[in-house]
Amino acid sequence: MDSDGNPAPGYTVTDELGTGVDCSYALPAASALNDNIRWCSPTASSTNVCWSQPGSAVILCGMDPRKKELRRITLSSPVGPVTAPTDPLPWGLDLADGSHCAIRNGGAWDGRPDGLTGAYFCGGETAFVLTNGADPVVNTSSPIWTVQVGQLQGLDVPVPPPSA
Repeated sequence: MDSDGNPAPGYTVTDELGTGVDCSYALPAASALNDNIRWCSPTASSTNVCWSQPGSAVILCGMDPRKKELRRITLSSPVGPVTAPTDPLPWGLDLADGSHCAIRNGGAWDGRPDGLTGAYFCGGETAFVLTNGADPVVNTSSPIWTVQVGQLQGLDVPVPPPSA
């Protein structure tokens, strides 16, 4: 988005009715680098990265971090300002094995007996970037960033340890 809240060159915008989309929580997107990039609900609407101008009832939501496509959604009421998180997470991750991962957008995911949970979905049934909830999801302490990748099969199902 440019400084006026318009899509940057090369982005396409499709219109969609905003029925059922709620942005009243004033929660920033987990991957927001700037203010007024918000998370809206429900998660099934894929409105976890939406750009807005305070006082407007129109938001533009990205569906995929690798595509230059936005959905314009008109809400039932204007949104207020929202402040970016202090430690934003990447919206998407490209792993060394070629996997493309997208940040979790809510919903119910299986767990693991070791307590790790899913932070990113990488496609397929078993590829997830995992977190313990305390340490950073993405370890950026060296020039090559690392994550833990593993399966989510349920709290009572044995799974292999995550790989880095």
